Amino acid sequence: MNCKRFIVCTAALLIGVGLLAQERPRFSAAVTVGANGYASAAALDSSLPSYQMEAVSLNWTDKMPAFGAEVSLLINDRWKADLGGMFQFSYNPGYMEVPGTAENDYNYSPGDLPAYRAVPADQQVAYVVYLAGSYCFRIPAVPAMRPYCGLRFSFAYANDQKKYDELSSMGISSAENFSMGVSCIGGVDYFLASNFFIGASLDLVRYVYGVTKYRPQDGLAPLAGDTHNLGAIGAPRIKIGFQF
Repeated sequence: MNCKRFIVCTAALLIGVGLLAQERPRFSAAVTVGANGYASAAALDSSLPSYQMEAVSLNWTDKMPAFGAEVSLLINDRWKADLGGMFQFSYNPGYMEVPGTAENDYNYSPGDLPAYRAVPADQQVAYVVYLAGSYCFRIPAVPAMRPYCGLRFSFAYANDQKKYDELSSMGISSAENFSMGVSCIGGVDYFLASNFFIGASLDLVRYVYGVTKYRPQDGLAPLAGDTHNLGAIGAPRIKIGFQF
């Protein structure tokens, strides 16, 4: 999936909907923390004689809390659309192996110099993007409180590539993980000032489908597995933001 194309098309759609709304649309921006359902992948060693795998867990309780950002289009007093997510990229440069004096691991004598394996060149990319639409309620007795419920569609992707600069290396070892999900969400925003708010939400019901693929050596067929995850009343998130 082309992430940039998805974001551009989604933003154009939200702006178009806002222009068609009867009331002047407003925007908000917030930072989020919680169970964002991020993807993760770790490439395997490329020199093993056999491999086994299982799909990466999609259970939000198995993951550390993640930070992200969210922008919202408040179409009118009742409806809003959210676009949010997170992105990360890292690269670790590789270093060559340093041979030792021992002939092999089984013929090592005191005084032999140990071999140092190569430090792999490692490149990792991961992102999460989601789009949500919600209906907002009003409580006349507490005007600063804005409860809402709606649907959220999410997509998460992660890729890891490692290459060892050593004689036994079989090329680039790669791992890929992606997931797609839909959730019925419920939450509340509370305005501490006219344009400043804090909020919390959770997934009332959610379904996520994920795929994990490993290719430990160049030219090999992928070693793949998939998984399904169904949850209820979980994956809490909190946010702090401003309305414009």
